[in-house]
Amino acid sequence: MKAWYIETELRKFRAGERGAQFDDIEGMRMRPMALSLPTEGDIPVIAKYVESLPPVRHAPILGGDAKIGKRRYALCSGCHNPDGGGNESVKAPRLAGLDDWYLATELKKFRGGVRGADPRDEEGTAMAPMAKSREREGDSRHIRLHQHAAASCQFGDAEPMNHADPSSDQTFKTVFWIVMTTAAAFVAAAWIMIR
Repeated sequence: MKAWYIETELRKFRAGERGAQFDDIEGMRMRPMALSLPTEGDIPVIAKYVESLPPVRHAPILGGDAKIGKRRYALCSGCHNPDGGGNESVKAPRLAGLDDWYLATELKKFRGGVRGADPRDEEGTAMAPMAKSREREGDSRHIRLHQHAAASCQFGDAEPMNHADPSSDQTFKTVFWIVMTTAAAFVAAAWIMIR
């Protein structure tokens, strides 16, 4: 993920443009993390660090047809680029290589008004109608699989990855556990402070 996108999203979490909706459970977990950064100057440092991390790829778990996804992705390519690499000039993030479950969750949030509802979130309000246009049965499932296949080509694989790397899964589980434990501690502290 590119540093410019991470910086933008961290600022949105800090400002309450993201992670303030009750139905955005993942966002509500992320917002305390963004708020825990002591200064605005920490945001670019964190963003550069995250950008420097090697991509961790997982096998798609939701299914779909990458060929159908490629055709239906045409509308998305105007902002996110044909290869799914993103486009900073229109603030459209990289899609290629993201886990299919993550893309599914975020598209559902855009369609349901959980993301893109805050008028301060210009990119989100632009994305919401695009996500709604992809509501036809299976569209987003096929598009996600297409983006996974595109990432496989970008990372030099001869064909799309069809198995999970156990070491990557373990790393993901470890990081996820640490993040979730920290988030739970922040939420508990906030709850105590509110009461």
